[in-house]
Amino acid sequence: MAFKVAVTSNRLVDDVVLGVLNGAGLDVVRRPCETEDSVIEAARDADGLLVHLLPLTPRRVLEALPKLKVVSRHGVGVDSIDLDAATELGICVCNTPGMNTTEVADHAMALLLSVTRGIPALNDALKKGWWSENYEGLSEQRARLTRIAGNTVGIIGLGNIGRAFAMRARGFGPARIIASDPYVPQTVGDLYGVQIVDLDTLLAESDFISVHTPSNEETY
Repeated sequence: MAFKVAVTSNRLVDDVVLGVLNGAGLDVVRRPCETEDSVIEAARDADGLLVHLLPLTPRRVLEALPKLKVVSRHGVGVDSIDLDAATELGICVCNTPGMNTTEVADHAMALLLSVTRGIPALNDALKKGWWSENYEGLSEQRARLTRIAGNTVGIIGLGNIGRAFAMRARGFGPARIIASDPYVPQTVGDLYGVQIVDLDTLLAESDFISVHTPSNEETY
């Protein structure tokens, strides 16, 4: 009997992913789920489970799936899966490293530019006609603008996404890029033009801070 995989991710799973699973000889059941109970129903006799962030995969879901051997996260973070319960039940938990690194780093850079260049506020001012009718109000908005160049960018968490963000930020000419990550040595920081500092130093010296950490007991 083929190894059965229930794809319950409520996020679009493209044909390439499904093709890889089918090509491996797996029995693939595609059933997007919105609730924990619907995951249990869809994967009741599954050997493997492909999930996204929501719905969560807590102990009650894992315990309700007696045949389950592996849960794979359609993404990077595994904080939506009860790792302690999975360990107790002998269920392997996997993720997809690097899946959204580029997209998240791009988005973080876009948010930083939105803040420094006041894009949301100026867009709103444009729609209100301030360019021609309220120059004083427009000037107040423009006075709040700043630049990345010459300032210090701080990064909390220098993993794959933090490093990708550092590469993007460096192109805007900051005076320094500093990062706090207890698991990353300065030798790695040197590869990305980043100075490794402790968290208190980063909070005190950064003009802008971008956070790229997993959600766990160390970061909560």
